Amino acid sequence: MRVLETLGCAGLTFRAFSNADLRRMLVERLGASADQVTPGHIGCQLRNLRGKGLIRKVKGRNLYTLTNLGYRVAIYFTKLHQRLLTPSLNTFDTAFATLLPASRHPIDRALQSVNTKLDALAQF
Repeated sequence: MRVLETLGCAGLTFRAFSNADLRRMLVERLGASADQVTPGHIGCQLRNLRGKGLIRKVKGRNLYTLTNLGYRVAIYFTKLHQRLLTPSLNTFDTAFATLLPASRHPIDRALQSVNTKLDALAQF
């Protein structure tokens, strides 16, 4: 999620960027720790984004730009996360955090699983 947020909202939208630029933005603007965003990890993320058609490589250089699809995906998911998922799950957590682990109901277990997985996805 942090990578999409960086691509869509942190100044990399309309210019070519490198692995180092993306890493610096993640550390400086979004508060990621430098241990979490090593150059190798960012390289892996860039390969994944390129494979999905969200970014393209600038010919003959080690720079990338967002594709039209990449821009739309970055903005959409960033806004979805900020405006809908985070407030909803925060409300959900405070109201039911103590009840869900003890519940045997399949819906409660499914909601807890979704919440855990979304938290894990949002960490990066």
